Amino acid sequence: MKPRNRATLILCFALLLRGLRMLCRWDEWALHYAGYYQPMVRYLSGGRFEEAMNTWTGLHPPLYGIVHGAISWAYSAPGLWLLFSTLCSLVAVVAVLHSRHPQSWLAALLLATDPVQLHYAAEVSNYPMLAALIGLAWWARSHQRWVLLGLFGALGAWTHILGGVVIGLMALTSTFRWRTLLLMGAGVAPLVPGALEILTDAGHQRQPPLDFMASFSDAIRRFSPSFLFLLPLLLLGAYKQRSMGAVWGCTALFWIVMVALGIAAPHQFPYGIALSVPAVILIAGAHPHQLLTRGLVALCLLRGAWVGALDTTRLGVMWFHTDASSAVAHVLASTESGDAIVLVRGLSEQDDDKRHTSAILWRIPPWEEMRDPVVERTPRHLIGNPRRWRSRILYTFDQPRPIIEHLEAKRVFTIAYDAATHRDDIPRHPSQGDWQWFGEIGVRGPSSGPGASAPD
Repeated sequence: MKPRNRATLILCFALLLRGLRMLCRWDEWALHYAGYYQPMVRYLSGGRFEEAMNTWTGLHPPLYGIVHGAISWAYSAPGLWLLFSTLCSLVAVVAVLHSRHPQSWLAALLLATDPVQLHYAAEVSNYPMLAALIGLAWWARSHQRWVLLGLFGALGAWTHILGGVVIGLMALTSTFRWRTLLLMGAGVAPLVPGALEILTDAGHQRQPPLDFMASFSDAIRRFSPSFLFLLPLLLLGAYKQRSMGAVWGCTALFWIVMVALGIAAPHQFPYGIALSVPAVILIAGAHPHQLLTRGLVALCLLRGAWVGALDTTRLGVMWFHTDASSAVAHVLASTESGDAIVLVRGLSEQDDDKRHTSAILWRIPPWEEMRDPVVERTPRHLIGNPRRWRSRILYTFDQPRPIIEHLEAKRVFTIAYDAATHRDDIPRHPSQGDWQWFGEIGVRGPSSGPGASAPD
């Protein structure tokens, strides 16, 4: 096959898998995560750029928050947040594909179908942007572009501490290490005080201890056992490409230290994104044997088809969820300007498990604006993540919360779904009547007047 045709097929496959992931990831967590970055919208809209540059979101440096805030300030549609992350994940594949490596196409195919990359490809978080910057850094290193490598290294550190680690190691193992590290260091210097404060603050060292078997079995369920077959090739590649092997090994060691210190959660896997680019370079360069190459291509196609089939199935389930369509249609027809719509879903898997989908939110177009109604006021954005949508206020909760009973709206409509059996624990707003059921989805609206719910 001609190289150009092969590259086109790889990119199309990567785009298809990430597009499916983007559609699946329009769920409550998208709005929950976006709530953490709402201060950035206030800072940017108010011209308070110095505050924005110094605001870390938990353990995460400011850059993604600034980008997210700029997107939300311009047009606050969740679809744009998801699309931005999806394109970042695709950029990582493009960068690896166009790097100077004898097997760059194979490395790109491995990255395009990497279950870890796909798992986080459309998250409203800094991890897809981290993947893009690491991929671009490898492209710059392979093309001997030391200025760009230093620039991507600084941007990587401003995105996530692991970005600075892995790209810094790429620079350290290059032939132009000192000038690149000097440039990168100049860009990273403003982050040092904040990073030291976080690393030495006991409040950020409260993650649970590692349960290896639980984490291992969780990784198998989520990402398939393909990485077990690839590990020997990775080790062989590390022996043959020792500089990149050192990058992968030291980054993995840093992750282990972060878990040991209680800073990184052992049951979460997004740090694996920082290992993906070095890993695919090592695996692709492990051995040029034609039979081995064919085996790797087959493995990539199989695991890509596996992830794609699962996401297609999830989309089909949501598409044909008639109860969700009926419940949301009923609420939209019954509400008017100023009303509150409260979504209360049952407890899902922990937030790092990205296999959860939301048939309810899928009925609310993510390309429409959803601005924070309290963007000019203080911290209430963390309670239910309120968003102004079609002149209504949309709240999302993952469990019953007392605040539901005290919402300021005159009329409140509650939708309970995904294990709505604990509906009796959901506080009743003073304006509300009894539950009305659409299959297993409960809707509770005003006790009288338009939109009143029928009794059980």
